[in-house]
Amino acid sequence: MKQVIRKGIKDIIVDEVPDPVVIPHHVLIRPSYSVISSGTETASIHQAGLVREVADNPSHLKKVWAGFKTAGPIRTVSEVRAKLKEYAVLGYSGAGVVVDKHPSVSEFDIGDRVAYGGEGTGHAETIIAGSKLVAKVPDRVPFDQASFTTLGSIALNAIRTAGTGVGDKVAIVGLGVIGQIVAQLVRLQGSIAIGIDLRKDRIDMATELGADYGLLSGDDLESQIKLITDGNGVDCVIVAAASKSAAFSSLRMAATLSSSASSSSVLKVTAASPAANPSSA
Repeated sequence: MKQVIRKGIKDIIVDEVPDPVVIPHHVLIRPSYSVISSGTETASIHQAGLVREVADNPSHLKKVWAGFKTAGPIRTVSEVRAKLKEYAVLGYSGAGVVVDKHPSVSEFDIGDRVAYGGEGTGHAETIIAGSKLVAKVPDRVPFDQASFTTLGSIALNAIRTAGTGVGDKVAIVGLGVIGQIVAQLVRLQGSIAIGIDLRKDRIDMATELGADYGLLSGDDLESQIKLITDGNGVDCVIVAAASKSAAFSSLRMAATLSSSASSSSVLKVTAASPAANPSSA
């Protein structure tokens, strides 16, 4: 079968790969649509994304240095070069029809219309997915819309984990697709949604879709939020941005913008880590 693969750092190819074989608690799906994540996937194929990954994870440099000391420079350089030439499977959200299943799976039948998720379940002629990461799609929902189910579940998980309620003031940092969904779910919870991003077009979209406030990230962000919240600050910060630096900034924001820092929480939610947990700021 054909599958979209990243070769090395920036080359995207369509290659012939073996068909997946069904294993316990998994199903095989013939996708109709799969989602290309403009944040998670495209960041990995740009040099800036590689630099940011190293900046956000200094442990990578420590591993290389440790390799120099233990294995020597020649072997370490060889291993780094091999790593940069590795193949990677892209994608994590899509929708299609079940074409096979393992006998251990009872909740799905061949022919069911489903949405699926999970790392590496993206762009191929046949997808293997764990049954717990698959959901039936009603006939009235088209596949192109159903393919975004995983992104919606990530946003919903953030709301449930944060435990926001009526009247809570929630800052959403990062207004990409997931951030936009989070902002709408915050409003549906009866909370006050404050969207924050570096791009004005994303802020405008958030307010058009129902966010109570939209703010450009900048030096006067603290004063703007204090003005909105009558000086009390936010009750919760949800980070819908992949950068770890954004998470650290939001931790500081939660501590600074809440009148009771111990009660303000920050939740980081990205496609790479859908099962995020709140941290006390």
